[in-house]
Amino acid sequence: MMILMWGFSPKMVDEDVFGVRFEEFDADEVPSDLVSAIPRPELAAVVSEALGRYVEPHPSRIRLHPGDVVWAAVYTGPRIQQDARTTPIGGKVKFYRVSITE
Repeated sequence: MMILMWGFSPKMVDEDVFGVRFEEFDADEVPSDLVSAIPRPELAAVVSEALGRYVEPHPSRIRLHPGDVVWAAVYTGPRIQQDARTTPIGGKVKFYRVSITE
């Protein structure tokens, strides 16, 4: 199962992990069969806009271990206003495949 999540935090990684690899991809390269772990509806709407397809919000607690691969949507730009459902002017969502290694 491949997961699409909002951002990335070192707290998600198991203590036995020695490496994290990030590879950036364009939105049209992100697989369509990912399981959403996007926590809030407004964030899922922003990711949906960036991907050009619906992403369902689904709050999840993520814990990553060696061998896991996930996709992370990472926002850069001006602050997203609370309850915003679109990317602000000057904002951008980037997509990364994150591989966890031993």
